[in-house]
Amino acid sequence: MMSFLDCALQLAELGYPVFQCVPGGKLPFRGTAPNGCDSATLDPKKIRKWWRKTPDCNIGIKCSRSLILDLDDKDGRQGTRDFTEIRRELGPLPEGPMAETPGGGWHLYFARPADDIVGKVGALWNGEPTGIDIRVGSQYVLVPPSARETGVYAWHKPAVHVDELPPIPQPWIDRFLPKRVAPARSGIVLGPTDNEIIDRCIKYVDTMEPAISGQRGHPQTLKVANVIFHGFALDEADGWPILMAYNERCRPPWSLRDLAHKMNEAIEHPPPGTERGALRIGNLTRTEPHPDIDISGLIPQPRAPAIQTEPEFAPRTLQPIPESFLHVPGYVEQVMEHCLRTAPYPSPHLAFCGAMALQSFLCSRKITEEGGVRPNLYLLAVGGSGHGKGCPRKINSYILQSIGLGDSAGNQISSG
Repeated sequence: MMSFLDCALQLAELGYPVFQCVPGGKLPFRGTAPNGCDSATLDPKKIRKWWRKTPDCNIGIKCSRSLILDLDDKDGRQGTRDFTEIRRELGPLPEGPMAETPGGGWHLYFARPADDIVGKVGALWNGEPTGIDIRVGSQYVLVPPSARETGVYAWHKPAVHVDELPPIPQPWIDRFLPKRVAPARSGIVLGPTDNEIIDRCIKYVDTMEPAISGQRGHPQTLKVANVIFHGFALDEADGWPILMAYNERCRPPWSLRDLAHKMNEAIEHPPPGTERGALRIGNLTRTEPHPDIDISGLIPQPRAPAIQTEPEFAPRTLQPIPESFLHVPGYVEQVMEHCLRTAPYPSPHLAFCGAMALQSFLCSRKITEEGGVRPNLYLLAVGGSGHGKGCPRKINSYILQSIGLGDSAGNQISSG
């Protein structure tokens, strides 16, 4: 098997700008890629220097001369199915390089069209989001032999020179690929996004506080997304790297899926009463705010609680369940202890719900009524953003997969 260094050199020779991502992950490696994928290079001297110093870094390529369809088949997304449906209507695509991702999805490589296509997480088809992400321009993907916890990226059809990538057919460009749009609103006319605006946005975001778990991390991150995509009116291709760089300062960082959700929320549901592109005006900095601009609308405000008549039997105060109540000797306690020992943000209550859910499933699957109905136990474990809701689920999924019941585990978790 070729080393990361050899593969990176080969890709650069084929015309793909490469950069380092963290070992085992997707985020750019700050030691050599301080500007994210904009640090990518074709220079073999730089590439050798980077990977000789940190040889286990994953390989990212910037999609400056390519367009990649990212078919995602995990976490409830069905990119392969969506792709098949779209291909049935728009026609087949020419065969080009194809890589399988660790989650069972696919990266399909094409030449970058002359049309001004922008990247998109969950590209729309018939008005509905799909499991297909568009990577182009100032965006990137991991390439083989990069590795994640769930597996490795592998070529199904090897890379070719970037000049030999197949063109994507015009029907796909016209009806599926998202185009750059700079909408004009009253008072502000948006022109093209130049480097000065992007630089000012980067400096602005650098002064904003990072999101901290348990300290209103969700509204803080959404505030940053609103500044990038609404205040400065950047599109995904220009704004996503800035949001990614901000995410590295968050504790803990958001998953790429959650981060993309916040980006889409800022783009599709901007704060009411604020002008898109207002932060583009003048020489705006955080230390010298523009006197005529009110950005308070970019900050998510808490909703006023609905006025309800409380029934007489309702408790006046709700107290947390005492942790002594969570002590269930035996299997439940063993699963809880493992969860609390391995979770990055241990929560006894979330660990208890996860262990009880697993125990109830293992017992109830053996019991069936005459009509084939099995008993069910429903547990609602509520935790704030970044509180480690995923850890109990991952433990349960691992145990079920180990005994051949992996298909019985839920494949997604909700946040909001």
